[in-house]
Amino acid sequence: MVYVEDLKSSGRKAVWVRVPPAAPQIFLCWRFFEPVGIVMKKTHNIPIPHTPLRFMWHVTRPFLQFALGTFLFVTCAQGISLFLPYFLKRLIDALTHATNAEATVA
Repeated sequence: MVYVEDLKSSGRKAVWVRVPPAAPQIFLCWRFFEPVGIVMKKTHNIPIPHTPLRFMWHVTRPFLQFALGTFLFVTCAQGISLFLPYFLKRLIDALTHATNAEATVA
């Protein structure tokens, strides 16, 4: 409802204005849930390889930095998890040695 003051009478009169309906909102994330058919086509005039290793290289090549970063991160995490029990053993042995040294001195 829009109030218009410049009408002939001094009182306020209401003028109904038809407002167009709002445009429907399109959720772009919904497109990820739509079924998509597998399309085998060439990328940059390079045929898609049929062997598993060559296919992995074909798919990974555009994202080589991310693949190497992920490989490095996983390797470091595995190394840390591998040496964590050894470091805990050294910490427990050092604390045990320190408490035994204090007990024998006192």
